[in-house]
Amino acid sequence: MATSTAPDLLDLARRHPDEARRILESAGGSDEPRDHAIMASAAEILGLHGLAFQELILAARAEPGNAGFLMRVAEAYRERGDFRRACATLERAVGIPGAPMDAWEALADLYAGERFWEKLRDLARRGRDGGLSEKVTRRWLQRAEPPKPRRQADDLQITTLLDASDADLIRFLALFGGREEVHARQWFDPRTGRGGYSPVEQPLTPRQLRSHLAGDTTLGVYPIRLDGTTGFLAIDLDITRRALEEARSDLDRAHGLRKSAADFAVRIAGDLRRMGFEPLLESSGYKGRHIWVFFHPPQTSARIHRLGELLLRRFAPMTPPGLHLEAFPKQARRKSGKKGLGNLIKLPLGIHRRSGRRSLLLDPAGALIANPFKLLRTMPRTGDEILLQALTALRSLDSEPPAQQQPEPEELLLPPLPPASPAPPPWTDADFETHRKIRHLLSICPVLKQLRRQAEKERRLDYDEQMVLRHTLGHIPEGVLAVNYIFQLVPEIPGDRFLKSRLKGNPISCPKIRQRIPHLTQRLPCNCVFPLAPEHYPTPNLHLLDLPPEPQPDGTEPPSAINGTEPASAINGAEPASAINGAEPASTVQKALSSQLRTAVPHSTADGQGDPASLLQGMARSYQILQRRKAELDAELQQLAAALAAHLKRLPEPHLESGDARIELQTNDGVETVVVTPSNT
Repeated sequence: MATSTAPDLLDLARRHPDEARRILESAGGSDEPRDHAIMASAAEILGLHGLAFQELILAARAEPGNAGFLMRVAEAYRERGDFRRACATLERAVGIPGAPMDAWEALADLYAGERFWEKLRDLARRGRDGGLSEKVTRRWLQRAEPPKPRRQADDLQITTLLDASDADLIRFLALFGGREEVHARQWFDPRTGRGGYSPVEQPLTPRQLRSHLAGDTTLGVYPIRLDGTTGFLAIDLDITRRALEEARSDLDRAHGLRKSAADFAVRIAGDLRRMGFEPLLESSGYKGRHIWVFFHPPQTSARIHRLGELLLRRFAPMTPPGLHLEAFPKQARRKSGKKGLGNLIKLPLGIHRRSGRRSLLLDPAGALIANPFKLLRTMPRTGDEILLQALTALRSLDSEPPAQQQPEPEELLLPPLPPASPAPPPWTDADFETHRKIRHLLSICPVLKQLRRQAEKERRLDYDEQMVLRHTLGHIPEGVLAVNYIFQLVPEIPGDRFLKSRLKGNPISCPKIRQRIPHLTQRLPCNCVFPLAPEHYPTPNLHLLDLPPEPQPDGTEPPSAINGTEPASAINGAEPASAINGAEPASTVQKALSSQLRTAVPHSTADGQGDPASLLQGMARSYQILQRRKAELDAELQQLAAALAAHLKRLPEPHLESGDARIELQTNDGVETVVVTPSNT
């Protein structure tokens, strides 16, 4: 990628993500470190985290003395949970002469957060020797004192957890269960201060859950199940790492953070309740709260991921300083293989291995619930109707710019949602019948008809199904509104997928449709033939060649020649020019029709081979199509003749010279006729 064009990629990623993704995935190598850094930033915007990480590594290798690149690589390692490489990379950064203070602080934060006390003390000594201020190095030494372990009194719950019945455990797994054939186990090494989760390739069973409740192990689940659905949404409210570090030397700050997290979780749950959900509050056992919402039936992960995105946008502007929000599932869909597990979330009621504290269930006011299984036995789950209503109401946030985080009065913390339908839509269900091209295309193409029905009845369309609708109907003038209407029915479709104008270029081909959505084309009669366009690649939009002529009401002025709105004839829905404005004369049109008649009728092969029954069916089909086409052309000629007659009558002499022909209006026994006579006769 050229250095001069690389900065434009960031703007392209924000405005046209599909085009930027294509460029990124096809881009060649570059020797410029800045190009790698820009490509990494663009990949992060597009959610291509693997590519972003690769480009950051290349940038750091190409310019090893750039501390900024090393800091970004370290942050990527840190997000991946690879603390050893994160520390090593930051050590390289602070070893560069004139390294920024942010690199030193990031390394100190990492050592303190992972409880690498000795390394933090050594960093403070090196920083003092390297000229850092005494105030900074003294603060690091104060943070290097390990906090004394605290024991939480969870006696109110421990008895009921150990006495849980098998039915309680099965109900728990039905609510909080995730991917079926694998779960995760948390681990923590107090000697090194390192911790994390390891996948366990076994189904989660009641026996393993009992071990989790007893505190022997701590388990987590991957929310997206094998069929691409999930049974819950979880909002994770955490105190940020930096805020925790600052609070270690400030008891008032620590108390304020804990209270802020508890109060804000209660407010979030209250807002969810006003939307119709039934949230469950949990103290996570480490540094925050989880808010759970359960669904029946289970929903597609794309839909719940979309709900989480919109809720985060709603809550983010009101999030108090020092707190951070995440939503699970973090991915819209899972990938195949072991790397496609996605992010996990820890199950409630277990003991966090790092803090030694047990997760607790809370009531709507944030108070401890003594008997959690009694609550879970009657825990309600949200149905389709409430979920769709909430998604429709939240969708307006797509068009709003992100608000700046700022404290607000409590009574204004969570303002009411906007109305679900603020204005009548520009397209309605009735328009599918009144617009001829859309009606014709959806009636004759079973795949497009099924996609519309699926959006209306099931309120779902996956990405490939959306693309098929965009790249067929989107090439027709009326199709822009039709596509957006269908997309509006599917709540998880983001706003940037909607069409802003008619698409240019060529419509999608039938083979490409079969490649994208075989789950539909395999069970539908997707085998259309297009005899009117034997040289054109097959696409559903060729069905517009079969469109019958539009009947004109008696006694009205024919609009074709005067208004330039002739019936459709092009596969992309383009309107041909009117005859008055330079359309071909009738003789040329008839010649084209004769050519179509000759080429559309199938014949046997030269050696006499071929299926006679199939050939006969093809000929019959071609004959019917061409008869309709001939009727359309005849209707156009009649309309053109009437328009010409109306104009000729206004002339002093009802005739005109046009090219090599004389056109005149003759009247015999009250019958008006437009006669075309060649000039050379």
